[in-house]
Amino acid sequence: MYLAIHFARKSRNPAVKQSVSNTVIFLATIWYTPVLQMVGKMYDCYEDPERPGSTYLLADPKLKCYDIDSASGETSMSTQRHFIHFVAISIAFLIGIGFPYFIVSSTRMLQRSSKLNMESSLASLYQYSPSMPYFEAIQMLRKAALIFTLSMSGVLGLSPLAQSLFCFSINFIFFIVLYFTEPLIYYPCSLFKNRNLNNLSELLGAGVTLAGSILALVGALSKNNQGTVNILGIIFVIINVTFASTFFYAYHVDVKRTAEVKAALIIESASTNKDGMTTSLTRDDSISLKLAKSVKEGKKILTRLLVSLREQKGNSRLR
Repeated sequence: MYLAIHFARKSRNPAVKQSVSNTVIFLATIWYTPVLQMVGKMYDCYEDPERPGSTYLLADPKLKCYDIDSASGETSMSTQRHFIHFVAISIAFLIGIGFPYFIVSSTRMLQRSSKLNMESSLASLYQYSPSMPYFEAIQMLRKAALIFTLSMSGVLGLSPLAQSLFCFSINFIFFIVLYFTEPLIYYPCSLFKNRNLNNLSELLGAGVTLAGSILALVGALSKNNQGTVNILGIIFVIINVTFASTFFYAYHVDVKRTAEVKAALIIESASTNKDGMTTSLTRDDSISLKLAKSVKEGKKILTRLLVSLREQKGNSRLR
């Protein structure tokens, strides 16, 4: 990734820079979660039922997790697993922490030099507001923390309650950070005045995730009551289905309403110059508005002409 970004920066062709950087960043973003999940599986072991006391790596059953001393009966981590742990830790630091650090350092450097524009080879990184162009790194670190908690719970001996509590804490901290920073690009909301529609959408998604964490926490506390667990599962499904349907409908209605209001304001605020073009608009909007007026005037003239022709025919028949 770093070599591709370096090549893009050294290239003299701006189109090549943009294409290479966007492709590399897109692939790195897609691979981030699966790679960390594979790292977590490097720690999972299982006991062979046919060989009591023998544990093997879940990702590769040929590798033993522990060696058993035949004389003393003591167990120790195998040499192969030591090597796998070294590889897993290296990948976790290189990908799990390295890529978010790359995003933060690159966008902060562009922010300080006032180069946060679409001409930069790293433009696909900062799809957020100029105040927090590095928020994608926070999203990734949250995913990494959740994956680490879920993958390492067996290795660290975490109980379901502790695992649920960690996941709830991670999602709660992310929700608070998202609420106070408001990192997304502003888009007006017609349902709630002076609010950012993009931020509201992201907050709703984070809120549903947080609600799921709360239900998981309650389920861990009531693990001995199967009826409570089943009810919580049904509630979680209802929340997700309701959220998905209402969110897409409300978002569509709000975007449509905002676009209509914006178009009406543009037409009302536009003034006409001596050439018949409208000011306070882009060139395309001005031309489109002028053509629309011409079409309306043409329709009126055609309607008047048809009416006059009908009147002439009626007069000729009377004669």
